[in-house]
Amino acid sequence: MFAVRPCRDSDLDRVRAINIACLPENYPKKFWKEQFATGCPHFVAYRTSNGADSRAIVGYIAAMPCDESPVQIYSFAVRPECRRRGVAAMLLDAMLSAASAAALWPSISLNVRCDNTAALALYGKTGFVETRRIPQYYSDGCDGLLFKKIF
Repeated sequence: MFAVRPCRDSDLDRVRAINIACLPENYPKKFWKEQFATGCPHFVAYRTSNGADSRAIVGYIAAMPCDESPVQIYSFAVRPECRRRGVAAMLLDAMLSAASAAALWPSISLNVRCDNTAALALYGKTGFVETRRIPQYYSDGCDGLLFKKIF
């Protein structure tokens, strides 16, 4: 079983470790600290079974202010061994609930690799709409897709 909670400052090193292990694009610790300080939501998923505690983080989702919409999901990852078990959907639901509760945020956006079929399916199910293709957005030359959800 898994649960989701808001990210704490003490989670930063574990979140960064997942980012580095799962995604080719990584951010320095200073960037993460700056984004935590914006007050935009960050959530972590953790194991709740087998005596695990909230330090057993298996995934995260993180948002920041941006120009495309008031809030953009800038990083989102789940450890490979925990994928296809609803963790990503739980994290995205927590982010969307926080965003819709914040009356100041009429929309939320994100970028996704054009070849990430699992993510594309999840975003489509949750009401995100593709607004733009960004050629060679990712460091390996893969195109990015800009998605937006309006509340």
